Formats: sequence, structure tokens, C-alpha cells
Amino acid sequence: MEQGNANRIGSDSLGELRRGFVVLRLHLAAARFALRIETRYDPNQPRVPAGNPDGGQWTSIGERVAQARGPSGTLPVRIGSRFLEATPGQQTRYQAARNAYQRAFREIQKIEPQWRPPAQLFETVEGAIRAQQAQAQAAMVHLRQLQARSLLPGRYSTDSLPARNSGFNFTRAERDGINKIGRRGGCHTCGDKDPGSRSGNFVPDHQLPSALNPSGRAQRLFPQCIRCSRQQGGFVSGRTKR
Repeated sequence: MEQGNANRIGSDSLGELRRGFVVLRLHLAAARFALRIETRYDPNQPRVPAGNPDGGQWTSIGERVAQARGPSGTLPVRIGSRFLEATPGQQTRYQAARNAYQRAFREIQKIEPQWRPPAQLFETVEGAIRAQQAQAQAAMVHLRQLQARSLLPGRYSTDSLPARNSGFNFTRAERDGINKIGRRGGCHTCGDKDPGSRSGNFVPDHQLPSALNPSGRAQRLFPQCIRCSRQQGGFVSGRTKR
């Protein structure tokens, strides 16, 4: 009788150990999964293609989202404490908006490194897409404003010449080169192919403007009409007085 009880006790203890081991393995697996989510690391997760501004980084939707591509081609995304599926179409729309934002943002940073788009809040995948599109739109509008004031190479710029220095002692070859570019593509700021000057020459415009380039970064010369050149002076002067 005592021997039978001992056997049962031993068997029960072994069973408890086995169950405890299974539970421990489940907890460890859950902890590893949570760590991968929190650090956004997944060895099977796709990276942004090389050549992209974020090349080599893990793909993501906003700062609050972690991703891991599933075998079906959908993308489980975590927003807050919820998991939602992003379709391939949603992934494409988000990435297109993000690429547009980054292109404009990089240009803005050349003249306004402190600029940031308005913060956006979202709760769904579609909300994340709309938020990124709104940021892209804000960056594009601001970039156009800077270009219209000739504070950055304009939207009509087609070609340019390397600037030897930040001065205005242009050589005959430089003036001829700027006129050639201007006759073909017009003023880099407004697109007008008539320079509007008495001499009939386009103004060689330094970009970035010399007064806004204290670090001495390499500049290029763009053709500019006389009207845009005069307007640019006021915009540049206003910024240097800040």
C-alpha cells in the first residue's frame, strides 16, 4: 500500500514537472515574440530596398507601428495594443506617401533644418496612410513656398553650373552657359524664358543663396529672370535679419 502511494506520488511529481516545463517554454516563446515586436526586429521582415532614403531599415507605418510580413502577403501591423492587417495596396499607398514626404523634407532641410510637419494622430491603418499623406502634402506646400521665393532651386530648374565661389565675378563662359540653360528651360523660379534685363542676359543665381550659406557648402548657378532676382533679395534679407 505504501509502495503504491509512493509510486503515485512520484508519477504525479513527474507530471507536474513536465507541465511546468511546457508552461515555461510557452512563456519564453511569448517573451521572445514580445521582444521582437517591441524592438521591431524580425529576421524574416523585409527591408526597404537599397537606394531608398531609408535603405536597409525595417519597413514600418509611422512611429507607433511594428510589422512582420505574413505568408499570405498581408502585413500584420500593431497600432497601440491592436493588430490589424495592411493589404499590399495599403502598403504601396503608405510607402508612396512616405517617399514623397522624404523627398520634399530633404530639400527643406537644406535651408530650414528645424522645420517639421504638423503632428498627426491615427488609430487605423487607413489613418496611418492619411497621416503620412498629410505630412507629405505639408512638406510639398512648404517646399513650393521656399522655391517661389528663390530660397531653393526652383521647380522649373532643368540644369545648372558649378559655382566657383560665392561672389559675382562671373566669367564670360559662365554667363554664356547660364543664358543657354535659361533659353532652353527659362528662369528656375518662375519658368519665364524672357530674362527681362536690359542686356538680355539671365542672372546667374547662387543656390543656396550666398547670404544663407554661412557654412560655405558647395553652390551651383541657375538662370534667373530679373524680376525673380529682385524679389529674392527681399526674401533673403528678411531671413538674415531674424
